[in-house]
Amino acid sequence: MLGRQSQHLEGPAQRDAAIEAPLNLVEQDPSLVDKSWTLYTLAPTSVEFWQADASRAHTRLNYERNTADAPWEHHLLWP
Repeated sequence: MLGRQSQHLEGPAQRDAAIEAPLNLVEQDPSLVDKSWTLYTLAPTSVEFWQADASRAHTRLNYERNTADAPWEHHLLWP
């Protein structure tokens, strides 16, 4: 999968097939993963998306939640 980021994907099945073989190798031999690697898990409480507009009246959407298990609320923001 390395080097494919942002390339077109035919669908989730293509992605899943590409992940399956390397995942099986690591599950069979965990020593393939360097001990110095660190896994980080993010639990965002706010995410913002922008859709640009030529006149600069961008569409801005903000998604927020108070805790990781709370439902997301979304709001339209001023450009």
